[in-house]
Amino acid sequence: MMKVSRLRFEELVEEALEELPKYFKNKLENITIIVEDFPVFRDLSDKYAILGLYRGIPYPNRGIYYGNVLPDVITLYQKPIEKRVNNIEELKELIRKVLYHEIGHYFGFSDDELYTIMNG
Repeated sequence: MMKVSRLRFEELVEEALEELPKYFKNKLENITIIVEDFPVFRDLSDKYAILGLYRGIPYPNRGIYYGNVLPDVITLYQKPIEKRVNNIEELKELIRKVLYHEIGHYFGFSDDELYTIMNG
């Protein structure tokens, strides 16, 4: 298990976001990325089970009437991510994977599609 400060974790998230190809980065609009320690769901039996979550209106579903809405939110859960890694390089890689996975949901991809895309 690798532990870093919240500030360092957020810096790693920013670094991963900067590495996102410009084509995708330029299409991100009305979205916020936040970090929390753990997911908080009433029926969640394992607080380490979820690494990230996308909430919002996927980009392909935004029509001409899209507007005046709160930003979509991507949440990365620091403690569950840290629990799965042993060093800083693994942490950077897992942050990148989780962030890109959730950005994939923003672009309308399902979990199955993202699994195929990310794992070839």
